[in-house]
Amino acid sequence: MNTLTHVHIHLTPSQWLAVYWVFSAAIGSLPPTRPNSSQFYLWFHSFAQLVAGNLSKFRMPQIPPPPAQTADASNAALATSQQQANQQPAFQAK
Repeated sequence: MNTLTHVHIHLTPSQWLAVYWVFSAAIGSLPPTRPNSSQFYLWFHSFAQLVAGNLSKFRMPQIPPPPAQTADASNAALATSQQQANQQPAFQAK
C-alpha cells in the first residue's frame, strides 16, 4: 500500500493562521513587476496576488461592516477637526 496517497494534514486554527501569515508575507515581499520582467514572472506575480487577495476576502466575512454614518454626524466630525486644527499652531518660531 502506498502511504503517500493518504496524506492528512491536521493543523490547529492557530497553526493555519501562521501558515496564512507566512504565505501572505511571502506574496507581499515579491518585487514589483518591471517592463523587462519575464512573461512567467508577470503571470506568477498576478496569480499570486490574486490568490492572496481571494484568501483575504474568504477570511474577512466574519468582520461586520462599519456602521453607516449620517451626513449630520460626518459634518459634525469634520467641523470639530477643523476647529481643532485652527486652534493649534502648526509651527512656533523661537
